[in-house]
Amino acid sequence: MRRLLVIIFLLSAFLFYSYAGQEEDKAKVVKEMFSMSLTFVLALWGTVLSTIVVTWNIYRGLQDRRKIRLGPFLEALEPEDAPELCLKIIITNIGRRPVYVKDLFIMTSSRFKTRLRFSSLPKMLKEGEYHIISIKDLSILTPNIEYIFVCDSAGKKWKIKKKEVKSIVSIINHSRKKDAIEASNG
Repeated sequence: MRRLLVIIFLLSAFLFYSYAGQEEDKAKVVKEMFSMSLTFVLALWGTVLSTIVVTWNIYRGLQDRRKIRLGPFLEALEPEDAPELCLKIIITNIGRRPVYVKDLFIMTSSRFKTRLRFSSLPKMLKEGEYHIISIKDLSILTPNIEYIFVCDSAGKKWKIKKKEVKSIVSIINHSRKKDAIEASNG
């Protein structure tokens, strides 16, 4: 608010000195300046208000779309003899539109895509809904994996962050090495 008053003051001072060339004209200019400042304040208020409304409409428009978040995590399944890891991926619709999730893919560093088939996919997710996919066969998760992603019905790819994929693959590889060492020792 203080900035607005400073801008109005500077503008009025500029207008005052640009219009007032002689002493007798200054009184007339001051009257014009006050009548003009009310017009200016109303115009400025309209500009600020319309800018806020346009910004809000753009923000709402950007939020009113489909958007998916993928959350991978490892879960230890404990059978009688030895624990076994299982990769679970939570597919959550965080957008405002329903999303039809079709497929889950794994892409390697050689740009080779592998489609994973699940009986639970394709799946329609409404706003706020989620779906969990379990991958028990972790042999497909090799160190050269670049991305794990799902595709929706419009063909948009929703990827798991590369850092998360690398972290999961390294945990799985560490578990494999540990199992191999235990198997050779015992």
